[in-house]
Amino acid sequence: MATRKVLQVTDDFDGTVLSSYETVHFGIGDTTYEFDTTPQRAAAFHTDLLTYLEVSRPVHHSHATPPKTTRVPAAGSGPTSTEQKRAIRDWARTNGFRVSDRGCIPGDIVEAFEAAHNSAGH
Repeated sequence: MATRKVLQVTDDFDGTVLSSYETVHFGIGDTTYEFDTTPQRAAAFHTDLLTYLEVSRPVHHSHATPPKTTRVPAAGSGPTSTEQKRAIRDWARTNGFRVSDRGCIPGDIVEAFEAAHNSAGH
C-alpha cells in the first residue's frame, strides 16, 4: 500500500484552495509577517507598496541586537534656561515653525533660532 500526502494551500484572504500561490513576507516595526495568496493579489500588494518603497531606504539588520542608545545633547548645544526656551518657542511660532508648549525643542528649530540671531548680530 502506498501513502500519498497532499498539501493544500488556502488563500489567507478568502479561504479558497490555491493551485498556484505566493507567500508574501513583509515587516513593520520589529515584527515580520507573511500571508499566502494568489500571484495576482501578491502583485497588487507589491504595487501598493511601491509608493512607500520609492521614498524609503533599505536597512540591513545584523543578527546581533543593536545596543539601546539614548541621545544626549552636547554641552552647550541646547537652550538651558526657561527664559531662553520661551524665547526660542516665541521666535519659532512667529517664523512659522510648529513647536509644542512643553518638552524638548527640536534641534532644527534651535539651530534656525541661533542662525537668525547670530546673523542679526553680525
